[in-house]
Amino acid sequence: MKYFLAAIMLLSYLAAGQAEAGWKFAVLSDIHVGKQADPAQSVGPFLKNAIARLAAEKPDLVILTGDLTRGNPDDGFSAEAAGKWWGSVKKALEPLREAGIPVAPIPGNHDSYTSAHRQAYKAAWADFSPGLAGLDLKGKPPHYYSFDHGGAHFTLLSITDQDISAEQLAWLKKDLAGASGLRFVFGHVPLASAMARPNASFRKELGSALADGNAAAYVCGHEHLVWDQSDGLPVRQIISGTAMNRPYSYAIRKELYAAHCRAADGQCVMPATGRRFSANPADRLQKLSSAFYIFEMDPALEGGYSATPHTLDETGALSPFYLAQ
Repeated sequence: MKYFLAAIMLLSYLAAGQAEAGWKFAVLSDIHVGKQADPAQSVGPFLKNAIARLAAEKPDLVILTGDLTRGNPDDGFSAEAAGKWWGSVKKALEPLREAGIPVAPIPGNHDSYTSAHRQAYKAAWADFSPGLAGLDLKGKPPHYYSFDHGGAHFTLLSITDQDISAEQLAWLKKDLAGASGLRFVFGHVPLASAMARPNASFRKELGSALADGNAAAYVCGHEHLVWDQSDGLPVRQIISGTAMNRPYSYAIRKELYAAHCRAADGQCVMPATGRRFSANPADRLQKLSSAFYIFEMDPALEGGYSATPHTLDETGALSPFYLAQ
């Protein structure tokens, strides 16, 4: 009888576009390992502690939204040299693998500028795939693919510029049309930039596909800041910040800063959540420059989930990104 009731509950969650309760996933982005003579030098305290804390939190999976390495268009690195960056990435992720937590990556622009970068990324996928073996991947991993877990549908895209290929766009539409439950879509580059002038045609093309496919959120990285916005966009967009060691940051776009922050003291309100955070009025940089997200599934919440940015305190312990209420 209890199994029958559980099945009925699951079906009701799916019919309502909700996921099962009581599980979570995390998002790490823009860790930028590599470039140094010893790539492991860029795996410093923040990244190590962030991964350790996530392993202790025991999310069901961790999504890596690109720029995991530091390739540049003219760097001249071979696939073998770029492979050393990935060796350091994999070593940094070992606590997650040891805890049995699957990691699902997509490429960023710094992972794919040259053919050598792309070869190294593809080769590295073979070492990620065992953790994802039970998730029945669809599509063309490691470039774009989807899977289901806990009554939610995950679609991971290769969005390394403000552009999406016709092939990938057609696949995305078909993938979302056939999905059930909460639909989360991931790419590296934002649908609408929080730091620069948005690309209207890209926003319309990808945004329409996400809205028509009933995506709950589009989660991305690239801009090294935390931003969460629904108003004025076809779908909620969450920019997940950077988890790199010694991060560099970008300023919030002037129009967004003026709309959501006080010029006098840099006190800001995140559009989608109403939560407060601090920025520097002189340069519009968020005062907390390192962050990662934890998503928790709960049908009792509006939208059926929560998405909360976190950082680490001076001891390396998990700490809130937002200011106290």
